[in-house]
This record gives sequence, structure tokens and C-alpha cells, in this order.
Amino acid sequence: MWAGPNSALTHSSAALVWGFEGFSFGPVEVASDRRLRSKEVVLHHHATWDAARFQTKDGLRVTTVEQALADLAGGMDSSHV
Repeated sequence: MWAGPNSALTHSSAALVWGFEGFSFGPVEVASDRRLRSKEVVLHHHATWDAARFQTKDGLRVTTVEQALADLAGGMDSSHV
């Protein structure tokens, strides 16, 4: 993956990969331990995450369902969670 070996799709991108309802293709969101910049990708920096927070689905490294829910819950009001 462009963002490095310790990166993964996260937030709404992970939700789309996992098939959550109400999510469609939009800006790609990636979590990485690298300090990167991009105009096309929404980057979420993580210093060190336990490998258990990531899985591979359909050939893509993505945050787990549980991690994706936690990430999304932090940015939504209670009516959407």
C-alpha cells in the first residue's frame, strides 16, 4: 500500500469494504504510522496499533469491523451510530 506496510483502510473506507449500510465510495481514508500528506487521500496517523486491529479482506488491508465502528462513532452523532 502507498502509505506503507503498517497502513490500512479505515473509517468510511473500511465501512465500505466491510459492507456497512449507508456508505458509498468517497475519499479514501487510510491509517498509517508514517507522516504523509495527500490531497486525494484522507490520512489518519497512528503511532503504533496492535496488529489485531487490522485484517485483510478481499486483498485489502483494512481495520477490523470493531475498529471501524469505533473510528466512525467518534465522528458521528448518536442518531447515526
